[in-house]
Amino acid sequence: MAGLFDDLQAQVALTTSIEESAIALIQGLVAKLEAAQGDPAQLAVIVSQLKASGDGLSAAILANTPAAPAPANPAANPGEAGTGAGGAQG
Repeated sequence: MAGLFDDLQAQVALTTSIEESAIALIQGLVAKLEAAQGDPAQLAVIVSQLKASGDGLSAAILANTPAAPAPANPAANPGEAGTGAGGAQG
């Protein structure tokens, strides 16, 4: 049980850190957009920066998101096609 509690504490700390990073990112983006207001060239620079960092962010999210667990027994789902009741019949 103690190990589970330790895991929970670690996950809460990680989630809090991620949330704080996201808040800082959004606040920084707002500040840049406000500073670039009325300056199409500066807005284009910000758009370029966002596009360049988007791939890295996507990769980081995918790398740090656990895969969904596989169903315990896929054959136990009667709604699947070809398994009888609820399945497709032709």
